[in-house]
Amino acid sequence: MKSLFITKSLLVALLMLPVVASADTIEGKMNGLNCAISGVVCPIDKADPLIALESDFVVQQPDGSFYIIPNIDRAVKARVVLEDVVVSGKVNDSYKSIQADKLEVKRGGEMQLVWSQEMENELREQLFGKGSK
Repeated sequence: MKSLFITKSLLVALLMLPVVASADTIEGKMNGLNCAISGVVCPIDKADPLIALESDFVVQQPDGSFYIIPNIDRAVKARVVLEDVVVSGKVNDSYKSIQADKLEVKRGGEMQLVWSQEMENELREQLFGKGSK
């Protein structure tokens, strides 16, 4: 009886602990979607007119696989094309996508935050008022 009480008490204590969700991260190079599908890294540089032809940009990993980031605007991704990036958020392996919370770029040996959902939400609120999405 005492053992059952201890077990139940421990279970209740565990259930009362806060749940901590850890974000997944994807690291790689920001690449054009069509280039990634073709298995190459392109454009050549940030001035390459090919950037205008890309419908979207993805995080391509060294093995050639890539992840789509549907909730970050194409223009934001285009600004960091060809750079090493780290995207944090919720990964969906079935669709090879990540619902991003933040996008960081490796520059000068340090990580720089270039986009976050929080930054976007704050900007939307400033521009359009509360409750806008």
